[in-house]
Amino acid sequence: MGIRPTPMQPATVNTRQKEESRDDYHLWAKRAFIVATAVRLFLIFEAIPSGLSAFMKSEAIASAMVDPIYTVRHLREGTFLMDLSEGSVGDAYEGGIFRLPPLMLAAFRPLLLQPDWVMRLLVLLMDMGIAVCLYDISRSTFLTSDHTFNREVALEAQMNERIRPMSAWIKFGNMLAAPSPVGSGLCVGETDKFYLDGLGTKQKVEKITEERLENKEENRMQAGRDAKEAAALISVSVAPLLCSLFYYCNPLSVLASCGTTSPSVQSVLYLLPLLAIREASVVISKKPLQQAHVDVPVSVIFLALASYLEIYSLVYLVPITLLVGKTNGNLKHAAIECSGYIILWTILLHWASSLLVGKNWYLVQSTILCEGLSFSDLSPNLGMHWYFFVQMFDRFRKYFAVLFNGIPYIFIAPMTTRLGSYPIPLATSFFILGTLLKPVQTAHDLTISLAMIGMSPRSIIRMSNVSLVCLFALAVPFLLFVMDYWLWLETGSGNANYMYFQCLAYNVFFGIISLDFISATVKRDKALRLTEKLRTY
Repeated sequence: MGIRPTPMQPATVNTRQKEESRDDYHLWAKRAFIVATAVRLFLIFEAIPSGLSAFMKSEAIASAMVDPIYTVRHLREGTFLMDLSEGSVGDAYEGGIFRLPPLMLAAFRPLLLQPDWVMRLLVLLMDMGIAVCLYDISRSTFLTSDHTFNREVALEAQMNERIRPMSAWIKFGNMLAAPSPVGSGLCVGETDKFYLDGLGTKQKVEKITEERLENKEENRMQAGRDAKEAAALISVSVAPLLCSLFYYCNPLSVLASCGTTSPSVQSVLYLLPLLAIREASVVISKKPLQQAHVDVPVSVIFLALASYLEIYSLVYLVPITLLVGKTNGNLKHAAIECSGYIILWTILLHWASSLLVGKNWYLVQSTILCEGLSFSDLSPNLGMHWYFFVQMFDRFRKYFAVLFNGIPYIFIAPMTTRLGSYPIPLATSFFILGTLLKPVQTAHDLTISLAMIGMSPRSIIRMSNVSLVCLFALAVPFLLFVMDYWLWLETGSGNANYMYFQCLAYNVFFGIISLDFISATVKRDKALRLTEKLRTY
């Protein structure tokens, strides 16, 4: 006699389906990673048709992809100026031609003597590091069970339907599903038994009818939440993987890193702040949060290196301090510790620079800062500054240079006050605002900005459909900018106004996405505050 098989429990089936789905995602992710790496290697070793290679290395493509300051060509200019002065680093800055810091020139100089493919391989490794950092930081935002995370999950379970996300693009599973205390199928709750015994017959009927209506409404709302979960595009468990692959496999980042006329080293500007944030966030491990340890000196030294290359990176000290304070449980101590280390590392870096340039240290620093902050010699790019300062009278240039350089720092205090409970979205907001307001914008900046937005799935689900429209619309001004650059500066049949309107449209679309993300984070915080306030009553 055969043995009758035991039916599998639904929970076991769902768990197995989730594991199989996750395995499928990881399989496709490995394939995408291999394909993207293969494409990058083909571009590095120029194993592509000559016509396609000439098109990708045109000046029109390079103007939209890379910052001309952060290229191997510019580093070789500094090396050439050093060789003219018999190897003196300080003499490379005479005339204000070379604008990168001395330590960067000294670090890359041995590699500049090698063929271009060596530098391109280094950029490939930096892009891999960026993808790893995006993955780790994204996981830490929702897989670390700290007080803030547990509070948010608990409040979302009790959140009113009116302030829930209108469309759940990302599936959170039980994190967004509110428990149904009256959805058990009973006509009357057990807690109301003694209350109903003290009522008359007519009042009992009215009470039972009222509770039945409440049960139907609650079931309808729960069905709506389940429908949102079922219609979600992706699961939150694979969001970190998609976030890192979005950057590494993005054609824009691939072309900017490996396909332009001169290898770009702009990836170092993204890698260093991400490494600092990654070290400051709780490392994903099996240890509980109480046993987690943040290596503050290592985190801050990455930040010091980033601010040494670009002064705006210093704003990330705020989210790093918040992350350290959240882990250690003492925000004041974290602020003192992080501030002390950033001052120490910055002094050491500039002391090392002074050893390289000797007595010309003050001249070198003034050249780097003044030439970089005065918006002089800006070439056409996806930003708006180049066109504005082309039309500028010289007597007004200093005033608007100070104004434009100060605008990004105006938002630090209000955004920290409003989004201080969410360090990762705060760091992302700082980055995208700095990208919008920087003098030289590139498509590489756009890809890393969108990838960083992906690190905050709880904010993404509150973003509107307008951002999705703007995301697909960005391709139009980008392609027209490349074409208008070719028309104006290569064939001479266009003019600057053609490029300006494409830059305007590009910045409008990108600005809408950025503001929608910040607004979604504010709405997320407001919904949690309202839920917590209603729960106390």
